[in-house]
Amino acid sequence: MKLDNAIKLLSQYGEVKINDIGATIEINNKTYGARTNCGEKDVMYLFIEYDLDMYNRFFYTYHTLKHFKDCIDRDIAKFIKG
Repeated sequence: MKLDNAIKLLSQYGEVKINDIGATIEINNKTYGARTNCGEKDVMYLFIEYDLDMYNRFFYTYHTLKHFKDCIDRDIAKFIKG
């Protein structure tokens, strides 16, 4: 998939930070992003990263925009419900 498509998806949720290795967005203390090789436009993987506390860090990868979007929507719905 192309980085432009991932950026388009992420931008639906807020301001996207773009750098040499992809794009990220912060939502509810979680980082959602797309990683590329330095300067490339093809996405290697989509990811979600967050820390529960000082010792518990979580990192999940996704390979399709559909699954990635579903996960973001689910996380936002959980946050809204409380």
